Amino acid sequence: KTQQQALEILKDALNNATAAASGAASSDMCQRASLRGNVAMTLGDVYARRLALADKLAAITADIGQVYTELDRAGDVPASIGVLAQTYMPDAQSQRKDAQDAYQAALDAYKRAASAVSRREDSWAYQAQIGVAAMALYRQTKDASHLQEARDAMARALAGKEASPYLADVAAMQKGLEAQ
Repeated sequence: KTQQQALEILKDALNNATAAASGAASSDMCQRASLRGNVAMTLGDVYARRLALADKLAAITADIGQVYTELDRAGDVPASIGVLAQTYMPDAQSQRKDAQDAYQAALDAYKRAASAVSRREDSWAYQAQIGVAAMALYRQTKDASHLQEARDAMARALAGKEASPYLADVAAMQKGLEAQ
């Protein structure tokens, strides 16, 4: 129940950030859109982690069943194993859709922030955020267009700033994207 309450709080924060962004000045718009993107990324990460947990619990449940089968005691698998599987494993399809929706919302928010920047040379941070969100979306969908979007955004973020120590994480992520 605590996880569900945390998700509801994040959803409320996302809605509040969206409401606050409407009618804001350009610089405020950038910051608010970025904040909305950050909240959406966090929400997407929560869904993605829950999905990963569900996968791990499914594997553990299968392993336990296999052990009982190998011991010729397949009928003796404790009922708590079934309860574990049903109680703690969220619906994977629903979790994946929620994660995709949240990452898409983050991507859209970061794009709005980047487009609202008054000086193009200041948009590198938003371009990096676009790259991170596109990569997260790629990991959930396996859609190659998101991978390419991540690569392009990272290249825009680093353009002319490749040696900047402030962008070392962005450069490292770009190298990782090139390997994909």
